[in-house]
This record gives sequence, structure tokens and C-alpha cells, in this order.
Amino acid sequence: MGKANPDAAARPARRVTIVGGGLSGAATAVQLVRASPVALQVTIVEPAAEVGRGLAYSAEDPDHRVNGTPLTHMIDPQQPDLLQKWLDSTGLLARDPAAVVAGSGTFIRRMDFGRFVADTLRAHSDGLPSGSTIRHCRDTAVDLLPGESAFTVRTGGGALLLDSQLVVVATGNAAPRLPRPFNAAHAHHPSIVAQPNDMARIRAVPADARVLVIGCGLTAYDILSTLVRRNHSGPITVISRRGMRPGAQRPVQIPEPGRVLPTIMERIEGAVPDYLLGDTACPTARSLLRAVRREIEIDRAAGRDWYGGFDGLRDVLWQVWPRIAVAEKLRILRRLRPWYDAYRFRVPPQNASVVAEAEHQGRVAFRAARLLRVDAAAGRREVHVEWEEPNTRAIQADTYDAVINCTGLDPSMGVAENPFLVGAIARGLLRADPTGIGVEVDAQCRPLNREGLAAGRLRVFGPPTAGSCGDPLGVVFIAAQIRRSLPGMLATLADYSG
Repeated sequence: MGKANPDAAARPARRVTIVGGGLSGAATAVQLVRASPVALQVTIVEPAAEVGRGLAYSAEDPDHRVNGTPLTHMIDPQQPDLLQKWLDSTGLLARDPAAVVAGSGTFIRRMDFGRFVADTLRAHSDGLPSGSTIRHCRDTAVDLLPGESAFTVRTGGGALLLDSQLVVVATGNAAPRLPRPFNAAHAHHPSIVAQPNDMARIRAVPADARVLVIGCGLTAYDILSTLVRRNHSGPITVISRRGMRPGAQRPVQIPEPGRVLPTIMERIEGAVPDYLLGDTACPTARSLLRAVRREIEIDRAAGRDWYGGFDGLRDVLWQVWPRIAVAEKLRILRRLRPWYDAYRFRVPPQNASVVAEAEHQGRVAFRAARLLRVDAAAGRREVHVEWEEPNTRAIQADTYDAVINCTGLDPSMGVAENPFLVGAIARGLLRADPTGIGVEVDAQCRPLNREGLAAGRLRVFGPPTAGSCGDPLGVVFIAAQIRRSLPGMLATLADYSG
């Protein structure tokens, strides 16, 4: 933690307001108060009862697990083993022995990771050598008002958080939305579950219901695990446009004799591998695809798996993505993102096992399909769906008793559905990223204003920066993003003389 400063008590505390209390907001608060030599008054504006969970870690179902091991779920890179120490001190693994999978590692429940983040935040809320504090304002931020040298954040409840010398935007992902051809009215249909975190409605699905799951990512595997564990007897069909499924977790690596494997942070902060850039400083969709494929082929010829070639890109994408022209970024998002996501977001082995067994038993069927029409008339329980098979172009149709949207979180909607961000863009304090995802930021995560200038007293972290930074979506990548910006934030606060 930050060292005690004898002059800290004589200086007024710097005010920091963090908008959003999910993982990004909590990690920012913890890293700031640990590193600051001067007192900070950190206020996290978050409508939920507890800070640190967000959408991803508010899950209550014991079958919903994080898709990474403790060393990839750090909230401060300066304490990479904090989660493991918390697991040891709480004895959680003794109560959840299924968390440990031989040959793969430890994959705890989402709700337990949310508890860890909340516990860590509470441990840093006061009693620090610098005199820093963290408090939770249970409300929703709705406006950002610029002043001469500080900001005021206005909340939906009418509170004004005055003189914020630093404002951090950590609004996370927007809630999932029904894809086309669903319409707005379908979200209220009794047989259509628009939000996959609406577990009360999912648990209320009759055991013999014919179920259609839209989407085939990690969210779908969570919901399938829930249904299977509840002994659902009706047929479950899972459709996605390309029929792709999330990849398996990488087996525990055993280093070759005399070789020390780099840590995840060393890979993230290390140099971009030569094979990714070649002779060009401005990679394209085609050059990156060829480079990764070539590296995987080299590894396979040497008896290694595909993970190294792919992870070499994933780990440094935050360095590569800003070098790519906007037109090429859009091409990657349109053509390659589904494949990237399938390899990038890997299913926990526990969920993979449950779903594989159900598929073997004929209880779950996967299908590549493009939705064409949804007929869900008011007053009728059944939902009629038509789709097109991508290979044959054949039109198929069926009727279901329940449809569950598992298309996952959509960072492209994080701005449009957030009044705080919409207002800040309207005032010219932020501007939308040219990719259409989130807001545009520079290398220090300072948002660019209407004129393209970096805002020194603003920072944006996590999913809203995906358009500019590529892949700030996993816990370790968000924690690293905050860590890189920490010196600049502390300098901004130290320079304040208001």
C-alpha cells in the first residue's frame, strides 16, 4: 500500500468519483488508494446494493463459474496472488471442491469471485496510511458537469458530487438485448427470457418445455448447466449464426526443462511478438490472421497446441489494436470477431463437462442457424421461430415453449443505453469511438473530447474502451489497463491546487 505521508493530514483529500461499481470501478478504487501517497476521498456511484459484482459476478447459480484460474483474476497486478490467499483464508475450496479440476486448474463460482472483490474493496475502504477512504453512493450517475478545475457528477436521486478532481468512467457492459428479428414487444412475452441473468424466470421454465437458446457462448453454457442440473427433460436446442462454440481451457502448462514460463502479466506487458507484425507497422485483418495461423502451424509441427499462437495475439492486443486503421478494425469486427471470441472466451471445464454429457444423451442439440422470423403473439404461450441453415440455405421452422436469449454482453450498446455517457457525449466531453464500440480514449485511457483532445481529469476503463483498446474485457486485462494509467492519475491528483 502507499507509504504514510507526514504532510498528508495537513492537505485536503483529493476527491475521486468513480461512475460504475462493477469489477472495473472496484479495481480502480483499490489500486488508487493502495498507491496514493496523499489522502483520497473515493466515491463509487453504483445503484446495486454491493459494489464489485456488476453483471458478470452477480450470478447466484452455483453452476456459473469464472472462466479463468485465480492468477488470471487479479484486481491489482501488484498483488497477483491476492485471490488465492483469500481462497485459503476463507476455506472456500473446501466448501466447493468441484472448483478444482485436475489438469486444468481452479475455476471458482462467479458469485464467489464477486464476494472476493467486495471483500477486498471493504478492506481498502478506510484505515490506510494515507488517510484515503472509499464510500459507496447507492445511486445512478446521470450527468457530468465540467467546472474550471474539477467536475460535478449529478445522480438520479438528485445528489451533486462536487469538486471531483478525477472522474473515472467504469460503466461496464450494457445488459444483453434481444437480437433481430425479435422486436421490443418480445422482451415482455411470458415465454421469452430477454435477460439471461433473470434466474427466477429461467427456474420457472417447466421441466418438459421445448427450449430454444439463442447464442452459443459462455452465457449459453451457464444457462445450459442450470437447466441440465435441474433435470430438464424437454428438448433443448441451441442456435447461433455460425454454430461456433467456446474453446476448451488450456491444460496446465508444464515448462520444458530449464525453462521458466512467463507470468500472464509479463506476457501482457511484454513486447509484441515478431510474428504478429512482420515488416509492417500497420497490421491488417489478413496479415494478423495469416500470422496467427502460421504460428499455430509451427507450434503444431513441434508437437505443441494452438493456444500459444493465439494467446500471443490476445495478450498484447491492447498494443496491436491502436496501430490498425479504422477500416481494418471494422473489417476485423465484422468478419473475424466471432472466431476470435470463440477462441478467446473459453468455457470452464465444469460447464463443458455438464453440457457435453447432456449432448451425448440427446438432451441438448446445437445448430448453426440464422434467425429469420419470430412469431410470439400476445396471449399465446408458444413461440414460432423460422431460421435459415447457412450451408444449405434451407428454411426450417419449429415451435418452442421457452426462448432464452444468451447472445451475451454487447459493449457496442454500452454508450447508447447509458444516460450518463449520452449526456457527456452531448456536452462534448467524450466522443464515440469510430468503431461504434464505446468511447474513444488515448493510450492512458483519457477520453477524447469533441475536438479530439484528451481530458486530463477523466479516465475510462474496461468494456467502454473496447473500440480503442481491443480487448479490455477480462479481469486481468482490466486490472493491467488500470495499472498502466495509475501514474498519470496520481500525477493529475498531485498537481491539483484548487
